[in-house]
Amino acid sequence: GDCPRRLWRRKAAGLVRGGLAQGPQHGSNQGMPTSLPTVTIDDTTTFSSNNATDTDTDSPAPDSIASGDDQDNDDLFGSTITRSSTVNNEPVRFDFNNDGVADILWRNGNNGANRIWFMDDDGKRSTQANPGNLGKAWDVAGVDDFNDDGVADILWRNGNNGANRIWFMDDNGKRSTQANPGRLGTAWDVAGVADFNDDDVADILWRNGNNGANRIWFMNDNGKRNSQANPGKLGKAWDVAGVDDFNDDGVADILWRNGNNGANRIWFMNDDGKRSTQANPGKLGKAWDVAGVDDFNNDGVADILWRNGNNGANRIWFMDDDGTLDSSVNPGNLGKAWDVAGM
Repeated sequence: GDCPRRLWRRKAAGLVRGGLAQGPQHGSNQGMPTSLPTVTIDDTTTFSSNNATDTDTDSPAPDSIASGDDQDNDDLFGSTITRSSTVNNEPVRFDFNNDGVADILWRNGNNGANRIWFMDDDGKRSTQANPGNLGKAWDVAGVDDFNDDGVADILWRNGNNGANRIWFMDDNGKRSTQANPGRLGTAWDVAGVADFNDDDVADILWRNGNNGANRIWFMNDNGKRNSQANPGKLGKAWDVAGVDDFNDDGVADILWRNGNNGANRIWFMNDDGKRSTQANPGKLGKAWDVAGVDDFNNDGVADILWRNGNNGANRIWFMDDDGTLDSSVNPGNLGKAWDVAGM
């Protein structure tokens, strides 16, 4: 996959997940075998065939191929399974049409209007869609795939009364259905959305800034809460700076930052919502803020984008999978009037 793209927006809010190729489809057993290119099945396995057949797309488990008889239209011939340690098909965040390219969600806070810009891979807008309005009391609390269909969905939160909604999106930018995952008091904020139990459904990390408490809601793919976990407390001086997979185990981890002294911590999480271990990636002065976390060098480990709002400087910390800093790079400066709005 490519390194993540950064979206810059001049002092405005904006939010900027993925699909795989499929083989040829023939309607009956009369078709002659045709060439099927290499098709990714999961993040480390590929199926390659030189004479595949009249088949609908199959989704076999890793390291296996399902094969039937001549009457079921799903035979596969001449297949081989290959393994590769370099394949990295992590889903693209904010992909609203499942084409593998990040899109942009816009919200007008004055009137509750929303727009989705479907983006081409050259950075140009292809088309736009109107997913519908939602009143000004509601904020976008997160964007991720809450039903494992490869299309990003929208988590909304009403900070006035603690209500929450999930909009399940179609790949045309329209809302398909919505779900009510339940309320949580106004002392709680959504600190991040990510997959904390490796089931390919986004979960919700909550933080209570008044007392330092945290909760993880493990979500079902119908938008309902399945269970919750308490990963532990951390004092009010600490903020969740990002959630992503910092050790390439398929489970989201938590990056914390102490804005008072520049300290940082990474909580490596188990898939039961409990903290496994923690790491200290190092300090960075209070003038710096975490602008985003994502995998900038395609090694499967999340990295950290820093921004200095005082002088427009930026840094990327390339992280090792033990939570320590591997190296740092300067991607260039951009004036103080600019903020990272999403990536």
